[in-house]
Amino acid sequence: MTESDLIDKFLSVRAWQSGDKRAPHKSLLMLYALAQLQNNKEMFSYEEVEEKLMELLVNFGPPSKPRPQYPFVRLANDNIWSFDQPELISSYKGVDPGRPFLIRHKIKGGFTSEIISFLKKHPDLINKLALEIVANSFPETIQEDILDAVGLNQNILPTASRRKRDPAFREKIMIAYEYQCAVCGFNVRLGHQPLALEAAHIKWHQAGGPDEAQNGLALCSLHHKLFDLGAYTINDRFQLIVSDKVNGSRGKQEWLLDFHAKEIRRPQSKFYEPKDTYLEWHVNEVFKGYGRN
Repeated sequence: MTESDLIDKFLSVRAWQSGDKRAPHKSLLMLYALAQLQNNKEMFSYEEVEEKLMELLVNFGPPSKPRPQYPFVRLANDNIWSFDQPELISSYKGVDPGRPFLIRHKIKGGFTSEIISFLKKHPDLINKLALEIVANSFPETIQEDILDAVGLNQNILPTASRRKRDPAFREKIMIAYEYQCAVCGFNVRLGHQPLALEAAHIKWHQAGGPDEAQNGLALCSLHHKLFDLGAYTINDRFQLIVSDKVNGSRGKQEWLLDFHAKEIRRPQSKFYEPKDTYLEWHVNEVFKGYGRN
């Protein structure tokens, strides 16, 4: 096995698919398991990991009900995962053993012995592999948050390869929104250089969202991150809707609630206006909770 073989094996892991729905369950489990391996823990029980996986899925997964038992079992179908009691799992003959079974029998899972052996010989590859996985499933705004959440030591941060982007996308979005945040109007420059202003994908690049103006918004870095985390969304009337799960004191009012139920800044031409299909994807796959009244 080579480094390239291992990366290809992890990036070829099959996610559950149903139309445009997101399914980062296996990616989050792989990242957690890499962090455990970094701390010399090769296997862990489902009961031990359930709460953490649930937390990761709630924070970074789609708004649908999280089911952490699915990736724990199904990752074995991709030939990178194994169990301490494989005969019990195989006795189900293609049917997923449920949560009670996994807990009752104290089933442990972890990467295959071949993968563990290779990563122990090449420990620096753990971070590189993690970056490849997170870049393949999540936008850049929240990748570091996810790596921190799973507990990876990021002292060495190699560059992850990413799907090639259209270099003109940012410029198209900046022109469309006249170099200002579509939410708050932030447009500060240093000389002639715009500061902290980003071209955000409505439907994530990692979910197949295209580099076209109708799939983009100009957002300041804070509103970009809040958008990708699902703290707010944009409805088909171009109104900003804040999640009922948002709480806190300082910053909540001025950065979110002051814009709730108000229209975002429209682009300078109707040609650039976001498509309903992309807005709907964000509502269904990223937005957390329900919209406030």
